[in-house]
Amino acid sequence: MGMNTGFGVRRCLLIAVAVLQPASARGQERQDGAPLPRLPPSHRFDGQVDPGEWGVIAPLALTTFQPVYGATPSERTEIRIAHDGSHLHLAARMYDGSPSAVRVNSLYRDRLLGDDVVGLVLDSFDDQQNGLWFQVNAAGVRVDQAIANDAEGPGAFNAEWNGYWDARAWQDSLGWSVELRIPFSSLGFEETDGDVAMGLIVYRHIARINEIQVYPAIRPDWPRGYLKPSQAQRIVLRRIEASTPLYFTPYVLGGVSETTVPPTPDVLEFTRDRSLRYEGGLDVKYNVTSNHTLDLTFNTDFAQVEVDDQQINLTRFSLFFPEKRQFFQERSGVFGFLLGPGPFADRIFHSRQIGLTTGGEPVRTLGGARLVGRQGGWDIGALTVQTGSHDDLPAENFGTVRLRRDIINPGSYVGGILTSRLGAERNNVVAGVDGQVHVGGNDYLIGKWAQTLVDPVLSADSGRLGRAGLGLLRFERRTSVGLYFDGQVTWSGSQFRPALGFITRRNYAQLQGRLAHGWLRTSGSLRTVSVGAFGVAFRRNAGGEVESALTAGSLSLGWRSGLNANIQTPGFQLEDLPAPLQLPGGVTIPAGRYTYLSRAGIQLATPAGFKTRSSFFVAAGGFFDGWAVTLQATPSMNLSRHLVLSGDYRLDAAWFDARDDRFTTHLVRARGQLAFDAKASLDGSVQYNSAARVLLPSLRFRYNLREGSDLWIVVNQVFDLTADLPEQGSAFRARNALVKLTYSFGG
Repeated sequence: MGMNTGFGVRRCLLIAVAVLQPASARGQERQDGAPLPRLPPSHRFDGQVDPGEWGVIAPLALTTFQPVYGATPSERTEIRIAHDGSHLHLAARMYDGSPSAVRVNSLYRDRLLGDDVVGLVLDSFDDQQNGLWFQVNAAGVRVDQAIANDAEGPGAFNAEWNGYWDARAWQDSLGWSVELRIPFSSLGFEETDGDVAMGLIVYRHIARINEIQVYPAIRPDWPRGYLKPSQAQRIVLRRIEASTPLYFTPYVLGGVSETTVPPTPDVLEFTRDRSLRYEGGLDVKYNVTSNHTLDLTFNTDFAQVEVDDQQINLTRFSLFFPEKRQFFQERSGVFGFLLGPGPFADRIFHSRQIGLTTGGEPVRTLGGARLVGRQGGWDIGALTVQTGSHDDLPAENFGTVRLRRDIINPGSYVGGILTSRLGAERNNVVAGVDGQVHVGGNDYLIGKWAQTLVDPVLSADSGRLGRAGLGLLRFERRTSVGLYFDGQVTWSGSQFRPALGFITRRNYAQLQGRLAHGWLRTSGSLRTVSVGAFGVAFRRNAGGEVESALTAGSLSLGWRSGLNANIQTPGFQLEDLPAPLQLPGGVTIPAGRYTYLSRAGIQLATPAGFKTRSSFFVAAGGFFDGWAVTLQATPSMNLSRHLVLSGDYRLDAAWFDARDDRFTTHLVRARGQLAFDAKASLDGSVQYNSAARVLLPSLRFRYNLREGSDLWIVVNQVFDLTADLPEQGSAFRARNALVKLTYSFGG
C-alpha cells in the first residue's frame, strides 16, 4: 500500500511539473528555420526591391493554397524576409502577365476591397495562438489586424488594432513590388540567450482569379488556414536591438453639440440645447520591456470613433456591439473569456461596458492604465479605468486582471480572470478560471468556471456560491475537411452577474452540438463542400422546463471563382416566453410556449475580387405563432481606386394570422468612401432604422499626418422621424460637429 501510494505521489509530481512547465521548455511541434538574414544599414526603402541588396537573399518557396492546393502558381512570386537589427523587412516581387489587370480597388486605409495584396502574419511571441496580420496592396495601402485563439472562433480577428509600421509599393510593366518595414518595438517579443523566435506566414493573393500562394506549405484544412499562427514557420533572429520607446499622443478637440430637449411640466414646448465643447487629453504608450506594453490615458475622448451600425432587435435578449476604441485594442485577445461559440457569444469581460451607457452614449473617461505582455509562457493583462458621473450614472472604476499560462503542448493553457466594477452602491466583483487542452490533431477540450463574488443581489445565503456561478465544458475539432464536430454543456446560476461582461441568459442549463463533414475537391469548378447538423437546447433551472431549442441542417458550397453559398435547412424550434415580447409596429407576442418550423435560408456571396460585389440572404419560416421572412442585400462597388460606394438593406416581415397582426421593418445603410490619396480620406454614411424611426447621417474626414498623428473632422446627427417633434427646422434629436487633432511624438 505504501509503495503504491509513493508511486502515485511521484507520478502526480512529475505530471504537475510537466503541466506547469512553459511550452517552450517542452519542445515545439514546428522546427526552427535558419537564422534570418541581416540587411546592411544602407538599405534603401522605396518599394522597388533593389536586386543588388535583396538578390543575395533566397526567396521563400511558396505553395498554392487555393483554388487548387499544390497546383503550379499562375504567376511567379518572389518574397524575401530579412532584418536590420531594429526592423523586420519584407521585399516582394509579384510578376504578372497582365500588369494592367492588377487590382487596386481602394486607397482607403484599412479598407482593402478585392485588391491584389501581399500579406504577412507574425506570431511575434511564438505562442502559436496569437499573431499580427499585415497586408499591403499594389498602391501601398496598408491594413493591419490582430489575431487571437489561432484564428478560431468569435473575436479571432480584431480589425480595430493599428500598429506602427510602413510600406512602399511600385508598379511597372512586369507587375508590382512592395516593401514592408516593421519596427520590432511595435511587435513585442521574448529574447532567449540573444535569440528571438517568431512564427512567420507570408502570402500573395491574386484577386481576379482567387489565387493564394503561401509560405510555409499550409494545407487548406481550414477556410483561413493561411492566417493560423499554429501553422507558421518558426524563424530565428539574432542580435535584435530591443528598444523601449515612449510615445506621447496629446489631443485637442473643439466643436459644437446641439440636442432637442422634450417638454417638461415647466417648459411645454420642445427646446434646443446648444453647447460649445473644448477638450484636451493625453495618451502615453511605453514599451516597458520588449514583451510588456503600458498604455496610459488621461481625459480620453473617442469622438473620432466610427458610429455603431444600427440593429433591430427581434428577440428578448440584448444586442451585441463590438469594441472600436483604440485604447482597448493592444493584445485584446488576452482578456478574452468567452462562454460559447459565435461572434456575439456571452463573455465575462466586454470593454464596451466601460465609458459607454447601455444606449451607446459616451461617459467621460477621466483616466486609465492598461498593461499587456508575455513572460515565460505567461500571458498577462491588466487594466483600470475611472469614469466620471453621467446623468443618473455615478462615477465608476472598472478593473480587470487576466493571467494565462501555456501548459503541456502548443494550444494548451490554464488561466484566470478577475473583473471589478465599483461605484456608489453597484459594486461587482467576478472571478473565473479556464483551461484548454490540445488533445491531439485538431481536437481541443475546453473548461471554464466563473463566479460572482460581490454584487448587491447576493445575500448571506450559504448556498449562493453555486447560484452565483457559471461553468462550461466544451470539446471541438477545429477543421473544415473530413469529420468535424463540437459539443458544449453549460450551467448558469440565478445570481451570476458579471457587470463588466455581456450576458444574455442566466439560471439555465444548456446542451449544444454540431456534426459536419467537409470535402476539398481537386477537380471541377466546385472547390469545397460541407454538410452538417446543429442542435441547441436551454433548460430552466427553476422548474426544469425547456426554455429554448433549435435544430437545423446546413450545406455550404465554395467555388474556385470565390463564389460561396450557405444553405440552412428547416428544423424544429421551441421558445417558451416567460413574459410578453414587444416587437416593432406595436406587435406583442403573448407569454407562452411556442413550437414551430425553424426558418430555412440561403446566403450567396460573390467573389471578393470583383469590382462590384454583393452578398444576398433570404430566409423564411415559422416565428412564434406566425410566419416571418428576411431579405438582405449588401452591395459594394469600386467606381475607382478613390471612390467606393456600398450599402446594406434588410427587410424583416412577420405576420400572425390567428391574431390578425403583422409588422415590417427596414434597415438601410448607405456609405461612400472617398480616398484622395493614402493619407487623406472622407467617409460618409446614412443609416435608417424604421423600428426606431431614426435617420443617422455621419461624416468623417481624416488626414493622417503620420502613423499615430491625425486630424479628424467629424459630423454626426440623429434625426427623430416620430410625429410629435416640432415642425420648425429639422426634426433632429442630436447633432455635433467636432475637430480633433492628435499628434504623437517620442520614440
